[in-house]
Amino acid sequence: MTARHSIELFYDVVSPWAYMAFRNVQRLRERHPAALELRLRPFFLGGVMQASGNRPPFTVPAKGAYMVQDIARSAAYYGMSITVPANFPPNTLGVQRLLSVAPPERLEALTDACFRAMFEEGADLARPEAWRAA
Repeated sequence: MTARHSIELFYDVVSPWAYMAFRNVQRLRERHPAALELRLRPFFLGGVMQASGNRPPFTVPAKGAYMVQDIARSAAYYGMSITVPANFPPNTLGVQRLLSVAPPERLEALTDACFRAMFEEGADLARPEAWRAA
């Protein structure tokens, strides 16, 4: 019998790295469905940034330039294509609130839809109609 392992993913749908982690965990679970449990823990990254005195990478020119390269490099490494929305980074407070109160049986599907909207379609998740459609 295969041991069951659990991965707990703390995420904000604004993060391209969280998107890549989410997709990779899904791929791993497809290969080993009985061995892996995914626990999703949505949180608002903007609030953490503000509380810690940190700033989003795109607000610091050198960090922003590096982030663009790192997103492309990481996506290529994982065999993914990422579309960064024109208004990146959007305010995800509303969508993160939705995800934090989503019924557990719907959370993964909603998270998947929001990540797809953000990084595959380039949707502006700061607009409620964008995440309501998801």
